[in-house]
Amino acid sequence: MTCGVLPAVDKYLCSFQRWLPGHLAGIADPEHVKTIRLFATWRVLPRLRARAERSHITPSIRRVAAEQAKYATAFLQLGERNSTLASCGQIDIDA
Repeated sequence: MTCGVLPAVDKYLCSFQRWLPGHLAGIADPEHVKTIRLFATWRVLPRLRARAERSHITPSIRRVAAEQAKYATAFLQLGERNSTLASCGQIDIDA
């Protein structure tokens, strides 16, 4: 990267990309894994890449990206509280 042979890569972007498979491996429901992978691929990673192109990614920005994936995972696990996405109310969303 220093010599210009390889493109510059943000280390926190790489850190998130290394973290994601481990997070996905901890999700039991295959449909939830698919949903979170799509969310990370089409929502979280493009924002991180755009930020890396504009400036640099800080540790806190990388942490927020991971938290978005974690919160989305927690939201999908409403079934563990005997709720479904179709029947969840404000109390479930707040939890």
